[in-house]
Amino acid sequence: MSFCSAPNEKSISAERFFNLSRTIFRSQEIFVWGGGTMKIIYM
Repeated sequence: MSFCSAPNEKSISAERFFNLSRTIFRSQEIFVWGGGTMKIIYM
């Protein structure tokens, strides 16, 4: 039982990490786009 649950737990944590990194990348992308829009407005 523990042998089967170990890889499953590992894959879940990996998936969570992947989703987290993708969310951070998205927020960074939005931040960059927002900064570009602000620069255009100020210029």
